Amino acid sequence: TETEESVKQRVGQDVYREALMNYWKGACAVTDCAIPEILLASHAKPWKDCSSAEERLDVYNGFLLSANLDALFDKGLITFDDDGNIMLSPQLNETNLKRVGIYPDMRLRWVDAHHLPYLQYHREHVWKK
Repeated sequence: TETEESVKQRVGQDVYREALMNYWKGACAVTDCAIPEILLASHAKPWKDCSSAEERLDVYNGFLLSANLDALFDKGLITFDDDGNIMLSPQLNETNLKRVGIYPDMRLRWVDAHHLPYLQYHREHVWKK
C-alpha cells in the first residue's frame, strides 16, 4: 500500500510563499483570513510560463489566497480586473460558488501598479472566459 517516488520540487517556492506572507501581512489577499495553514502562494503568471527566476519569485506576480480561491485562480475559473475586482468564469454557477464562499463582490485588498502586467497575463492566458 506504499510506494517510493521521485518528486520534482520548485526551488524557491518556500521563499516565494514567505515573501507573499510578508507582503500580504499574513492574510489572504481577498478575504483577510489569517490562517497560515490554508494560505497558498498563487502565481498570476504561472511558474511554467515565467521567463526567469526573478519573474517566478516576483512578489507582484503573486497573491496569497485561501485554498478555495487559490484552486479557482490556478484553474482560471476566477481572475481579477485592474481594480482588484473578482471576475468569475461563466463556467461557474452561482450556487456552487456560494457553497465555497465565493461572491461576485469580492476583491483584492489592494493592487499595486506592478501587479497589473501579471494580472493582464492571467486574464489573457489562464482565465476561462
